[in-house]
Amino acid sequence: EAQNILVFGCRKSSMDFYYEKEWEEMKAKGGLRVLSAFSQDQNHKLYVQKVLREADEGTLIARHILENNGCIYIAGGAKMARAVKDEIVECLGKILPTGEKGAKALLQKLQRAGKFSVEAWS
Repeated sequence: EAQNILVFGCRKSSMDFYYEKEWEEMKAKGGLRVLSAFSQDQNHKLYVQKVLREADEGTLIARHILENNGCIYIAGGAKMARAVKDEIVECLGKILPTGEKGAKALLQKLQRAGKFSVEAWS
């Protein structure tokens, strides 16, 4: 199983999937798992937070953080970044005994350790 997970989203795959070839090569070598969301490629918009929510029956992000000691880096628009962070909190909140409060505390701890970072712009 790949150690690195990239959840990539943009409007159209035909116009915005700049590094598709490189990422597919890394994927083929087993070094990267790519999950993509293109909001304008289908009738119903598909966003990265939905891809995260549904990946591995909703366990991907929690397993990545809790079992694999993984890092999370979010980059993009402020609205998307907020929605992805909220999705991570909700996912962790379902698993942690301290719920969403504990999930937020965990993300703060990860941030202090350099394992959670958000770079967002509007």
